[in-house]
Amino acid sequence: MKIKLSVAILLASVILAACAPTDTVISPEAVILPSNTISAPTNTEVPTSTITPILPTAMPPLSGPYLGQEPPGLEPEPFAPGIVSIPGFTEFSGAFSPDGSEYYFYRWSEESITTLLFSKVINGQWTAPEQLALSAGYDAFLPFVTVDNKWLYFAWRHPVPAGQPGFPSYFVAERTENGWSEPKYAGQGMFLSSTRDGQLFTTDMSERDRTRQTYLARLDVENGLFVNLERLPIQVRLGSQAHP
Repeated sequence: MKIKLSVAILLASVILAACAPTDTVISPEAVILPSNTISAPTNTEVPTSTITPILPTAMPPLSGPYLGQEPPGLEPEPFAPGIVSIPGFTEFSGAFSPDGSEYYFYRWSEESITTLLFSKVINGQWTAPEQLALSAGYDAFLPFVTVDNKWLYFAWRHPVPAGQPGFPSYFVAERTENGWSEPKYAGQGMFLSSTRDGQLFTTDMSERDRTRQTYLARLDVENGLFVNLERLPIQVRLGSQAHP
């Protein structure tokens, strides 16, 4: 009898959970960030894992658009299997440079630090993906290259300047004759995107901890840094807006 009662209680709990209100607020980053990067850190927090995801030591010569892969069609499929997509890891948030000659993405697993990787065309061939050295030491993800090919943004768990909003926040590097510059703190936000004329948009996370509300916002930028954030006039009753 006790066993039957316990089973009945368990089933009732499952049913109640399934019937939970649909307007429950879900933290946006809990849906898209690796499980080892969900909790908001302090400004001095460093990754608890330092195991770097495995990288291919060799791969067949690849040339042409999309790392030499077939152009995307109507059916979803793993991208560049064995090169970008490898067993045992998750690859996410891929970003090509505007000229198509560079590809950035991040890779993670439960046992490894979230690592920003890149591949680029040299002498007509794509290089094997490798860690972007300037992002080493801290979890790095969500790369984005601006349409003028001048700035590389990425979310980073590096400590931020005193008085500035912490994670999730973006750092930015500028393209120079010698490669990307040292990254500097750009501002808070998640999932940058851009119009063709270079206008940046992001997710405003400034109210998340206090009200659990997030907003879509337009960014004004000076020298790569976020200097003004204007929320888009989307009705709050529709819930949190996130990830343009």
